[in-house]
Amino acid sequence: MVFSQLAAVAGAQEAPPQVRVWLHPEGQLPYGVPVRVWFEVSQDAYVVIGRVSGDGRVSVLYPLGAGPVLVRPGAPRVASNAGGNVPGSFRASERAGYVFALASRSPIDIRALRNVFAGRYRVSGWQDPDWLVQQLAAASLWDAD
Repeated sequence: MVFSQLAAVAGAQEAPPQVRVWLHPEGQLPYGVPVRVWFEVSQDAYVVIGRVSGDGRVSVLYPLGAGPVLVRPGAPRVASNAGGNVPGSFRASERAGYVFALASRSPIDIRALRNVFAGRYRVSGWQDPDWLVQQLAAASLWDAD
């Protein structure tokens, strides 16, 4: 399942950036098959692409570094992941999981997300994508005020 959520910033006048996420291959995936994650944005945006595995383990697939990366519209991108055998991929498991995206005009605190996850973080509410994305947005977006 692929899920994306727009994180609204209080007082924002313009439409928030949108991010479209898709997987290759599509459909029901056999166990162990490498899955590549692609995305594109509607306007300049800071983006985080993540995955929640079937056991609730959360990992950040994009960006690789600790700092926020401004993504420009115009061309699809492959999310990059240092842990996969194929860049921007993960291996399908026997349990359901999902991929999520956060997009914002403001920088997203990648370091805070990585410190929380550190490859060990599991979310108890992982089956509710709305809840998870709201929690991640609250933890990783900051305001200049």
